Amino acid sequence: NAYSNRAIAKYDMNDYNGALNDYNAIIQITPDEPMTYGNRGYLLYKTGKLKEALADFEKFSEMKPDMADQVEAFMADIKKRLGE
Repeated sequence: NAYSNRAIAKYDMNDYNGALNDYNAIIQITPDEPMTYGNRGYLLYKTGKLKEALADFEKFSEMKPDMADQVEAFMADIKKRLGE
């Protein structure tokens, strides 16, 4: 989808706020798309918004349990850093 492509391009250009806005728009339009939660979670993780990233990674894992291993390391790191 166009928002997804644009979000990736903005991320690549270090426009993290723009990418976040696009991921938020995608979730508003298609809240049942797990990859968007994974991508937004990664963006949030890289920008230090750990609680929000964890929530997105957990949502991704619930929606796509066969791919949950892709975010397990990020989730473990976040929980460690948050003292959970």
